Amino acid sequence: MRKITLIFLTLILMSLFVGCQNNETNKTKTSDSPSIDKTEEKVQKQVYKQNEEAFITDENGENIYSLTINSAKAIDVPADTVEYMPKGTKQVLVLTYTYKYIKEDKNLATLDISPMDLLVYDENGMAIEFIDLAAEYPFDSDVFLTEGINAGRSKQVYGAFSLKNDITTIQVDFNSDTLKNKLTFEIPVERQ
Repeated sequence: MRKITLIFLTLILMSLFVGCQNNETNKTKTSDSPSIDKTEEKVQKQVYKQNEEAFITDENGENIYSLTINSAKAIDVPADTVEYMPKGTKQVLVLTYTYKYIKEDKNLATLDISPMDLLVYDENGMAIEFIDLAAEYPFDSDVFLTEGINAGRSKQVYGAFSLKNDITTIQVDFNSDTLKNKLTFEIPVERQ
């Protein structure tokens, strides 16, 4: 009887030991999975919102410059510029943005982000055409025309785009030679 009890206890202990090892293996596999998920999260594209500053960094991870989309306003087409608008333009989208040259970079003497550097899309992913109004209404010439700025400076700029449809939000993409991936912003469209 004693031998049977000892054999029975030994079997129970062995099954507990094997069960604990399997549990540890499962925990290891489970703990590995979140790290893979975290890596996938990092790969996912971040979409910046209105007035959210997006930073462009150097190879050491230090901020070189930043871009912020301040607003997107749909205005009526000015009467004196109707003839210069792309065909089918219902309204003009006035995009206001700010860029800052934070830290001097050897590859960047001055920083200039022109409205033509921004790719604007409607809610359906259709590109919205840039309009070169040559500093006409609603812009004044010294704000509309961009010039490079030096490190430690910032600038607010306006750009005009042709709206052919009524939309409530836009996406703005910015690509740069210093960026590995593009920056994407999602901005609500304000009405006049």
